[in-house]
Amino acid sequence: MSDGSNVSFSTTLQYLARSLAKITPPPWQRVEQLMKMCPQPVSMGTNICRLDVRRQEAVIALGIYFLESDLQFKDKILPYLLSLLAGLPNALWVEQTVHTTNDRLPMSEQFSFCLMTLLSDVAWKDPSLKDQIVSSQLVVFQLLAKMCQQPADLQQVNLCKYVMPSFLGVVRALGRSSYDNKPLLIQMFPETKPSHFTPHEQNDVLHSTFSTFRPIISEAMARHFPKDFQYSGSVNLSQSADSKHTEHEIQCKRYGFDPCTHLFTCVGSMFRPAVVIHGAETKSKLTLSIAQLQAVLSVAKKMICKDTCKQLDDIAAQFVSQYGPRAFPYQSFSEVLHLCIVALLRHLLQHQEALPESFTTDIQSFVKDLFTSGQTELQDQTFESATKSVCNFNSFDLLVQCNAACVDLLVWAASDEVGADSLIGRLTEKLNAVASGKQLIAHMPLLMCCLEGLGTLAEKFPMLSHATTSALRDFLLNPSKVLVRLFKQYSVSLKSTSPHIQVSGGSGVKVELNMTEMDGYRHTKSQNNFERLRDAAIYNLCRSLKAGLEDDPNCVQAFLAAVSNTLYLAVNSDNRESNLISNNAILTLGHVAVAHRDTPRAMESIQQILQQRFCQPPSQLDNLIVDMLGSMVLTGHYFNSFEIGFRRPSVVDDTARRFSRSQRRESAVYQDVMGMFIQISVEAGSVTYSSEESDKIQRFRHCSLAVINVLANIAACLQGEAEQQEFLIKLLELFVQLGLEGKRASEKAPTAAKASSSAGNLGILIPVLATLLRRLPLIQDPKQRLSKLFRDFWLYCVVMGFAAEESALWPSEWYEGVCEIAIKSPLLTSSEGEHLGSELQYNSALRNDSMSYAELNEIRQTIIGHLENPAEVIPLINKLSFAQCCYLLSVYRLETLRVTHSGDDCTFRGMFEYLEDKAIWKDKAGMWQCLLAVSDQVFKIFIDKMAKMEKTSVREQRLQIHAQFLLMKFNHVMKQIRKVADKFLSKLVDKFPFLLWNGTVLYTMVDILQLLSKSLDRSNTQEAVELDVPNSPYKLIVMDTREARETILQDFSARCGGIFQEAVKWAPSITRSLLQQYLITLENSDGLSQHSGLELATESALQFAGSNVSSSTFAPDKRINTKADSSNFVSTMSLRSRFAGEVAGMKAIYSEAGPGGLTLAMVLDNQLKKVSAKGLEEGFTNSMFRVCSLLISTNELDRVLLHSLCWEPVKVFTAHALETAVACWDWLLAARPDFELQFLREMAAAWQLTIDQKLGIFSVEEELPSPLACTSTGPPPNKPPNVAPHQIWTHFLVLHYESIRYSNIDEIEIYARLLTKSLSLTIGGCKQGIMSRHVATLGPRFRLLNLGMCLLQGDTLLTSISKNALRERIYATAFDYFSVPPMCPTQSSSELRDDILVLFKFWSYMQAERKHLRAGAVPGEFADQLELIINTILNNLSGPAKAFYEREFEFFGKITAISGEIRPFPKGQERKDACLKALARIELQSGCYLPSNPEAVVLEIDQKSGTPMQSAAKAPFLAKFTVQQCGVQELEEIGMEGEITEDKKNAQQTQVQAVIFKVGDDVRQDMLALQVIGLFKNIFKQVGLDLYLVPYKVVATSPGCGVIQCVPDCKSRDQLGRQTDIGMYEYFRTKYGDEKTPAFQKARKNFVQSMVAYSIIGFLLQIKDRHNGNIMLDSVGHIIHIDFGFMFESSPGGNLGWEADIKLTEEMLMIMGGKIESAPFKWFMELCVQAYLAVRPYQEEIVSLVALMLDTGLPCFRGQTIKLLRSRFSPNLSDREAANYILKVVKDSTGNVRTRTYDMIQYYQNQIPY
Repeated sequence: MSDGSNVSFSTTLQYLARSLAKITPPPWQRVEQLMKMCPQPVSMGTNICRLDVRRQEAVIALGIYFLESDLQFKDKILPYLLSLLAGLPNALWVEQTVHTTNDRLPMSEQFSFCLMTLLSDVAWKDPSLKDQIVSSQLVVFQLLAKMCQQPADLQQVNLCKYVMPSFLGVVRALGRSSYDNKPLLIQMFPETKPSHFTPHEQNDVLHSTFSTFRPIISEAMARHFPKDFQYSGSVNLSQSADSKHTEHEIQCKRYGFDPCTHLFTCVGSMFRPAVVIHGAETKSKLTLSIAQLQAVLSVAKKMICKDTCKQLDDIAAQFVSQYGPRAFPYQSFSEVLHLCIVALLRHLLQHQEALPESFTTDIQSFVKDLFTSGQTELQDQTFESATKSVCNFNSFDLLVQCNAACVDLLVWAASDEVGADSLIGRLTEKLNAVASGKQLIAHMPLLMCCLEGLGTLAEKFPMLSHATTSALRDFLLNPSKVLVRLFKQYSVSLKSTSPHIQVSGGSGVKVELNMTEMDGYRHTKSQNNFERLRDAAIYNLCRSLKAGLEDDPNCVQAFLAAVSNTLYLAVNSDNRESNLISNNAILTLGHVAVAHRDTPRAMESIQQILQQRFCQPPSQLDNLIVDMLGSMVLTGHYFNSFEIGFRRPSVVDDTARRFSRSQRRESAVYQDVMGMFIQISVEAGSVTYSSEESDKIQRFRHCSLAVINVLANIAACLQGEAEQQEFLIKLLELFVQLGLEGKRASEKAPTAAKASSSAGNLGILIPVLATLLRRLPLIQDPKQRLSKLFRDFWLYCVVMGFAAEESALWPSEWYEGVCEIAIKSPLLTSSEGEHLGSELQYNSALRNDSMSYAELNEIRQTIIGHLENPAEVIPLINKLSFAQCCYLLSVYRLETLRVTHSGDDCTFRGMFEYLEDKAIWKDKAGMWQCLLAVSDQVFKIFIDKMAKMEKTSVREQRLQIHAQFLLMKFNHVMKQIRKVADKFLSKLVDKFPFLLWNGTVLYTMVDILQLLSKSLDRSNTQEAVELDVPNSPYKLIVMDTREARETILQDFSARCGGIFQEAVKWAPSITRSLLQQYLITLENSDGLSQHSGLELATESALQFAGSNVSSSTFAPDKRINTKADSSNFVSTMSLRSRFAGEVAGMKAIYSEAGPGGLTLAMVLDNQLKKVSAKGLEEGFTNSMFRVCSLLISTNELDRVLLHSLCWEPVKVFTAHALETAVACWDWLLAARPDFELQFLREMAAAWQLTIDQKLGIFSVEEELPSPLACTSTGPPPNKPPNVAPHQIWTHFLVLHYESIRYSNIDEIEIYARLLTKSLSLTIGGCKQGIMSRHVATLGPRFRLLNLGMCLLQGDTLLTSISKNALRERIYATAFDYFSVPPMCPTQSSSELRDDILVLFKFWSYMQAERKHLRAGAVPGEFADQLELIINTILNNLSGPAKAFYEREFEFFGKITAISGEIRPFPKGQERKDACLKALARIELQSGCYLPSNPEAVVLEIDQKSGTPMQSAAKAPFLAKFTVQQCGVQELEEIGMEGEITEDKKNAQQTQVQAVIFKVGDDVRQDMLALQVIGLFKNIFKQVGLDLYLVPYKVVATSPGCGVIQCVPDCKSRDQLGRQTDIGMYEYFRTKYGDEKTPAFQKARKNFVQSMVAYSIIGFLLQIKDRHNGNIMLDSVGHIIHIDFGFMFESSPGGNLGWEADIKLTEEMLMIMGGKIESAPFKWFMELCVQAYLAVRPYQEEIVSLVALMLDTGLPCFRGQTIKLLRSRFSPNLSDREAANYILKVVKDSTGNVRTRTYDMIQYYQNQIPY
């Protein structure tokens, strides 16, 4: 409901409401806070509320909560809502801003509509509240109507903006209820779930766009299908029939509009289904009593009376004339009032039954009068003369919609056959009326209602169905003039987008497919008017025929005979309407076949009619016939469980006996149609390869693509896996058959031709197959026939080039289809008992005798390239035959495409089946080794794909399953398979090291070792057996001999030993914890019997149990192995075992709640809290372990126990408490990894508690007195903070992070937030940061910082901003530690050694961070984010703001582009003419401004002012504009309105402004110079120096572009020389007179004052390139410098620095007296000294300003800028010395030869006079 300004507020409130609705039990305190944000009575005892936008949004949020919580607190919320409704007529509406949005309805109408809808939803959800709510709604309805009927009692503004819109909102919502299980208010404000875009997973599942097939089931035909039929004309086939639409799509389709926006932006809009969707229930559940209906009718009569409407229209007209049309959408009220009230009556009465006859008669009379008057008005008005306004207000359209609603009411009110027959005549007359083009389109709603009315009357009065059938048949087949006129428009648009279908063979293969459009039927997202009207007529014709069957069982056959005769006459007629008649006849037959599928002989008759007409003679109508036959096939499938002819004849005969005779006849129809389709496809495919041109050969070619389209529709809609499998076989057989035809043709060709030259007819089947296979599961263990067909398919795809992405021969859609097929294809393994070589040798797809050696070698090289040149298989590949190469390439294409595009990441496992295939294993050509190379590539793709997935628990679970699979394959009976599994497992662990210490993987290894060990006890005579691997879906096959088992056990044991050792080295704590947990689990199941796997694992764990953890924390390559510490391992396991047993016993006792309802969890939790409060160490340890054990044993997470397990140690906060906590945490993580994320969140919150309570390293330091201070008691002791708990805690954090850093992004983000909250940006100073600076905190502090460094240097943090923020905090915290005076360590020697090692580690991390420590490196990283922010701002612009933005930048872009247009022209007159010509083409749009002056609006462009500037390389130009000064705020208002109105024009504020546009120059240097000039001007003014400077405006609009404001009333010295051919001194004398005249002396004074200022600035900034084109003179004698492209360390001529420090030429000296000794020049030097001394105190501010720009890369900065700039201020000199210094600079610059030389160079190079 928000108009944009409150979107964020409303969205937040709605999220809050939905969150509250999901809480059980609901918290009333939170809901009450939400209610308090809603409107409240302005005074006690009244229900009048103040309604501003935000309070309205709060009501919407409250309503969302109320509905989604199933009416919780209805005793409190419902009375409030009803009181709010009761106060609606007298509400105080508060609009925060002037209503400027012209695309939304008035605020009062929106809110009243929402409030009424909310209350109706409540009544719909709880019928017991219906009477109370409806009664309250009707009271408000009547009260608002009464106020509208007495407009004289109200103010004009109040009536137009609040009362009348509120009434309209109430009328639009009254009595409406949901048509499904979702309340209407929720449909208006749906839940917008935040999108979690995971760029790494976007390719997991292929989102194809290849399905460009045209649907054959129209919207009208789909209404005859069952409710579960989801595929209709508006759905793309890429979604397939069994894919579900989103709720929003369903709603938009039901209503014909988007309820989220349309109801707030369109006058008269309301909830009403546009069409009945598959029999969906449209009956309102909020029925009104007869008394309530009579009250509504009474109000309706009063409101629609002419006097009331005229009064309201007059008031609306006055309001619009006073406030303007943009402020209000209603130009008049009568039209929308008529529509809303008639629509309300239609909705309330549509499904009412058994109403009193008198009431029905009253309604009928009332509606007849309305309809008659409405028809009269429609005849008197035209579409062109209609009143139009915003929010889709169109008086003519509203009148038409009102008349359409009247038709619905008249049809409802028809009570006898006489009246109904009369009404049929009137409706028929209306359908055959003639209207103009636009008038006809505007009448569409009325025409549609007339057609629906005829169908409804036929169902209501079956005796009249003959009349309605005749009327509708004549409308279609003796076409109405309305239909003829629309068809003409339709045909014109169809010709402009006529389909182009071409599939040609030959060497120049050309495939152009556009199957979206066909002659006679074209489907788009929104059907055009002709199709809508035609389909509505056909649909209601079917309704009428069905109703007629009750009276005449033969009516359908009679109708079919008439249509058949009409079709025959139309085909043989030259009538210009015959094409329309034929199309309508065929479409009608198809729709009747679908609708009357159960009518005897209907399907057979229609099939005969269509087949008799098919290709007799061939025409484009055949495509339409194919579509209708396809629709009949789909109809038979959906309405009949009998399979539609796809099975083989033997299966059909066996199954058909169970069906009735009529069903067998229908089955025959389906079989005939399918046989016809296959025949057409084969014959049309054969035409391409035939040289004959006979009509018989060519007869089906024109409709072959229509058949393919129908097959695609069947593939998208077919239900039942068995039927889909049979249809798949048919399609594959057709594909192979077409491939054989093409192969035979290529072999019979007179010249050798590649097989791919005939592949076009195969390729068009690929999208069909993909459409079907997308809906099937992965095909595993297929039957031999299906397996062979798939093998042939893939061989053809390789031979024809369909499977190559880089192929330019075929459309990309075919390759996408192949990718889709690859996902579901079975493996290309050999059939049982077949030999691979012979199978390939005799395969028809691979026989190619014309293959040359060069072509075969090309295929071999292609394979070698794909396999990345494996040296071991290159000799084998070079010996493969053509068939073997094709098979190998087929496997490579299939499996790489499968693993790339499949959402199932287990696809790589199929390669093991190839390697285990006996036929491949026995192949003597080395196929097994070649497939092994393919496996390497497939696994490489799989690894990369998994690495790109987001690091979540889902990915971790998938990876551990893959690791289990490879561990199982490591023990395969074939040694080669074991080697492959070992290789893949090594690659997997290298890429994902966390698998080394993953509990599932470790336990699987231990279990397999135990199984292998036990298998040694089996007898040698036993056969190989399968053993179940515990906790995995796999089975382990053990060898039949003991020797073989021992070999496998030894190999696997050695491999596992290495894995265990690596796991202990990398993550010793977690690995030992996992093994301890395994031991506990084992003793509770099998006992502590001999366990080989556990022995090996425990040995590895104990071997490294005493590793120096601190040194290995972040340096696994520098581990120090010490003596094994088995005591810790055993004691920890003992504690776990003890307390696990204790808790198991307690749970047995507390099977139910104990005394007082206490549960075991509550008892143990209370015990822990008590001992933590007392600080008892032993009791605390016991309680912690008991709580942890109970938490582990629970099925669901107990958050209370988890909270205590993390927070209670903080309350004790001792080293012992944290040691206990870490031991329990390790146990919890090992035993319940599913609790890990929740544990980390709770643990991070406990860490935050230590920050808040200033504990440990976060404690506040006591300020120590100075040692020089004299005290009687002596200095206080330096007491270190209690850092031991944090020492243990940070050690745990580091170890745990190491175990999850590669796996879970959610947990890593918790670490990032923990670090952000723990690290401060404070460096030094008296105020302490977050952490203590005491020397004792060294270890925990830098251990945390090392953790942060590890986080930075990983690839886990997604954005550079988050990295930079964390990096800044890390360095600030590190430097802050060293900001205090040195202290003596308080740690022990061992602790200090460990802390220093941690500090050294931080130093090594800093070395790796050097690139981020360089100046200017970090800011550059923000560039992308800044651009993203800019784009976000631009994307959020809408309406007038966006138009203003686009208009301004379009204007400025065109002006700036002139510089690029004139650059190619040579300098001089040609460039000037080009500039004038380009400027003349610019059309000024109203409301634009110049970037250099955003306070003035441009009124006019002086198109004769274009003047190119003096530049050879670039082409800057000057242009003049007439502008009006108005201020930024007024300019914004003008820009939003799009024009400057007459009342805002002010001639006194108008002026001409000249601007220079530069392209190719970086004007940022100019901006910097002018900022410094502005600073100097302020300094001179502040010290009282009367000097003159002009810091004109320069704006850099984009890189290399800028706008420069011209200084008014000025000419350059260059222009003076060209115009007068005299020097500056002569110019002064000519303009101002002799030196003795007051005018000359005044001008000379101005010259000196400006010359001093620019001389000092020029010297300090070292401004160069001071030729006469860059020096200006104004009309009063001031000199002004422009163009600061060379300054500081840059100068023309390769930075030679040739020019003098100050430009002081002889002509300037002449103006100032001609001699150094003259009085004016002495005054000049005096002012120079004063100016120089005035700016020296501000040198650091000026230097800082310049330093800010050092990182920009401007050419004026060359490394010594700041140093040289500071030196020119002579900081080390006294004022006297500085004065002498500047005097020397001035004297050295006066008449300097280098100045004159530079002017000469400029003259000869650029013709600039001097």
